[in-house]
Amino acid sequence: MFKKTILTIAMFTGLAGVANAADPVSVEFDVRADVPTVQFYVSKDGGWEDVVLNYNAESEAFTPNNSRYLRARNTTGAINAYLDHAPVLMHSDTTTKVDLSVAVNEKPLKVGPANAVEILSATDAGVTGGAKIPMLISSNNTSVKAGSYSGKVLMMFDAVTPTP
Repeated sequence: MFKKTILTIAMFTGLAGVANAADPVSVEFDVRADVPTVQFYVSKDGGWEDVVLNYNAESEAFTPNNSRYLRARNTTGAINAYLDHAPVLMHSDTTTKVDLSVAVNEKPLKVGPANAVEILSATDAGVTGGAKIPMLISSNNTSVKAGSYSGKVLMMFDAVTPTP
């Protein structure tokens, strides 16, 4: 009887240790990869994500950001670009906005495909490894309300096929 009691106590002690073990923890995240074709692509050069516009309190103006580059290639012709929507920064109060200007390769972009501009000629776009082209984000707004601003810029790029 004594042996059965010890065995039973040992079994419960072992099970109690299993019941107290920590549950597994899982980690989930999204993975994304963009693999361009060799013939046509436009990508961020240098792996950058955000663009920051600094505000100069003395001049009460935003300092243009020209520290970002794109890499683009089209082996069949030029590359055109336009904006999907008007680029703006919105204040956290959602009523104050700052208009932005976007230029790629020194060409100001406008909204809509009808306003597309050529940012790379066929010769420049066909360079092996793609052409490194500058991007400039700026704003002419001055004396803006203090606070945090954020926004999204969506640029669209078209491969232009030469007409025979």
